[in-house]
Amino acid sequence: MERFIMPRGTGKTYQLILKSAETNQPILVHNDVLKKYVQEIANNHKIEIPTPISVGDILCGKCRGRHYNGVLVDELETVMRQFVSYFLSVPMTGYSMSIDN
Repeated sequence: MERFIMPRGTGKTYQLILKSAETNQPILVHNDVLKKYVQEIANNHKIEIPTPISVGDILCGKCRGRHYNGVLVDELETVMRQFVSYFLSVPMTGYSMSIDN
């Protein structure tokens, strides 16, 4: 699994767009505004990517029946917060993460 752990505004999303074009895997974002933003960045750079998906797309069933060979998650912590809140009805108050190669 590839990780892009960099400060805000340094190209993490752009790196995911390049990876999405290379692997044909959609980018999962936390809302529809970011979904449009990711697609706009790709379009502006003339990079063809699969249509990004949002947490809302998953929760309302828009992704049901689709087969992906993987997904790339933009802003993992925010996406996880939404899933935890939706499925457990509690806030995510912490997490740990290994940084293995």
